[in-house]
Amino acid sequence: MPLYRRIFDALSGRIGSGELKPGDRLPSEAETAREFGVSRITSKRALQMLAAEGLIRRIPGRGSFVIEGKAPAAEAAEAAGGEGAGGEGGRIALV
Repeated sequence: MPLYRRIFDALSGRIGSGELKPGDRLPSEAETAREFGVSRITSKRALQMLAAEGLIRRIPGRGSFVIEGKAPAAEAAEAAGGEGAGGEGGRIALV
């Protein structure tokens, strides 16, 4: 199993267990790299995966934060096949 996946699993487990709650700041890329004994690039990839899964929000210059519920990107992906704005399957009707 790749190292970034192990970090992803560990951090997502902390989020799932409630150890990390919505609004909590995750350790930085450098802090995560030190904790897991990996490069910063490896920790960055794990944090990117958490963001892609809708578990955290990354804010440049501020950090990564646990979000409540699903991220807007995850919600948008789910809604892509469903009825969206204007009742046109996600298309807005121009009048």
